[in-house]
Amino acid sequence: MGGVVFSAGTAIANKMRHIPLDWVVLVVVFVLGVVLLLLLNRRQAVVAAAPPVAANVDLEQKPARTMQPVGLYIELYSPIFIAPKVGDFAFRLLQGKFVASGKNADEATTDCDLLVELYIVNKTTKTIYIRDFAAWIEIAGAWHRLLPDENFDLDDLWSGSVEYGLEVKGGDSSDEPIALTPLLSRRGTQLQPKEPMEGWLKFSVKDINPNLKYPIRIAVIDSVGNEHHIDKEVPKERHIAYRRIGG
Repeated sequence: MGGVVFSAGTAIANKMRHIPLDWVVLVVVFVLGVVLLLLLNRRQAVVAAAPPVAANVDLEQKPARTMQPVGLYIELYSPIFIAPKVGDFAFRLLQGKFVASGKNADEATTDCDLLVELYIVNKTTKTIYIRDFAAWIEIAGAWHRLLPDENFDLDDLWSGSVEYGLEVKGGDSSDEPIALTPLLSRRGTQLQPKEPMEGWLKFSVKDINPNLKYPIRIAVIDSVGNEHHIDKEVPKERHIAYRRIGG
């Protein structure tokens, strides 16, 4: 039996020598394309070197016909940052697939991370209980409520070993990005009169195109369910980068 297998293998090898090189290249390209599509569909480790970029959003300070409750003064540091969970490189491949099939690149959507930085002050003379944080995004005319994530991990790319961080200002490429200060740790706590707090929140958004513009609302919710929306948007120069968890 071994001789039969060897003879058959030799015959196949001899035939393959006569296959045109162009066909071999096409087969290789096809196989690579299938592998890339599988990686995109499973959202596995297609590593993107590009960090998250500033989101192209319309910030709505408070919903229409809604009065701002007295109590908290809230500033949003702009820009907001947005990043495809599959990574920037993988999302570009997905857009290329849409274009190749005759569709518009803007039709490509994926799950994204939304990173926002807030400064909050209790401007009253009474203690305010911070119950929760929330955001809303308008997609195709409908508003969707987003709940904050528990951490800043990039699960889809590095299985929880990497998180978002702040690029060191004036540093070089060898400097490890600084950990983001989480606001979520203040959920369920009291904010004393005139006491400030400052930090970051991460929200997950399903099926959007990170290159398009979406209306967004952000609010801090107090103990009785009042939604305190953004009072002021303040430009702040900083850059998001990737850092090792515990780094």
